[in-house]
Amino acid sequence: MKLADLKKGKAVGFYVTLGLILASLITAIVYIACFFGTDEMNYVSFAILLLGAIASGALVFFKKYTIASYVVASSIFLALLFYIYAVYYYVSVVLVGIDLDHFSAQFIITTIFFLLSFIAGVVNVFLPQVKEEEIPVESEVKE
Repeated sequence: MKLADLKKGKAVGFYVTLGLILASLITAIVYIACFFGTDEMNYVSFAILLLGAIASGALVFFKKYTIASYVVASSIFLALLFYIYAVYYYVSVVLVGIDLDHFSAQFIITTIFFLLSFIAGVVNVFLPQVKEEEIPVESEVKE
């Protein structure tokens, strides 16, 4: 497969899908780098991000572009839900002011990565993945 063939006939959504696959991998790396060994680390969320990126990459390879956009968006959403489950106690402790009075930089950075990936994934589901072929319209109908 040549690079020129990969670009041929693709719409904006295809490139956003590729970007989301990369963003999913980056979010997984940031998450494990920031929270490894802490109570806020949820390895299921990390695994879902990686598996979603791998599955979406395989679907792109097999030219199932629309399904790939759904898979990467849903995997990011599921990973976000498990992330929220892992950090809800930390957030409640900070908001009530029991032991901590501010959010850590690791929490803010990881949350931003998760939210940006999630929003881009939702938007990408509605973007066309492949350019539609233009059908010539006849001005007169022949009978």
